[in-house]
Amino acid sequence: MSDQERMEEVAPDQQPSRPKAGVWWRRRARKRDQRGLTLVELMIVVTIIAIIAAVAIAIYQDIVKKSKLAADQGIVSSLRSAVAIYYGKNNGMFPASMSGVEALVQPAPVYNCSVPPTYDVANGKITFNATIDDCP
Repeated sequence: MSDQERMEEVAPDQQPSRPKAGVWWRRRARKRDQRGLTLVELMIVVTIIAIIAAVAIAIYQDIVKKSKLAADQGIVSSLRSAVAIYYGKNNGMFPASMSGVEALVQPAPVYNCSVPPTYDVANGKITFNATIDDCP
């Protein structure tokens, strides 16, 4: 039976049916989709994940160093405020040493970076020159 004969047999209110020539292709495509991943594809995925993880770890370590530096800068800021308050209460006298300045702050400061702040007794100036590289 040809396609034209089939079209003639179809009632006028129905649409003509198409021949099922593409069925074998769909079955073959379905089998191809179900076969899974090859070893090469899995290795590529694992490699991509490893690269992303390496970048993420490097960024994370940099963020941790920046946070340690920021924490030390916050400690130095509180030390400076303590020196200013001490200066005002003691008629223009500065604390005698850095340990005296640290005793003014509660809780006692704990530095995260390897470079501690320096204190100038003459003018009460506290300097902090640490960089990101100085923080572990």
